[in-house]
Amino acid sequence: MISQFMPLILKMVLPKATDHIAKVFKLDKVLKYVEQPNEADIKCNKLEVEVKDLKRITMDLTLKLDALKTFIKDMQDERS
Repeated sequence: MISQFMPLILKMVLPKATDHIAKVFKLDKVLKYVEQPNEADIKCNKLEVEVKDLKRITMDLTLKLDALKTFIKDMQDERS
């Protein structure tokens, strides 16, 4: 007899139970934290941009330094 009403009972109770669990464990806040960018994500993205910029600058300076070393070597070779 109870088994006949079980689907109806579950349809009535289950949504309320899940809402209560979500409220107790603040799942809406957890979901927001997981899905939306937070302060740490924003800082990480900024740091990634800075690292890429520093890498580009370092590569440019390395090329210029190599060119300068070559120039100095050539100048020394001409003097000797």
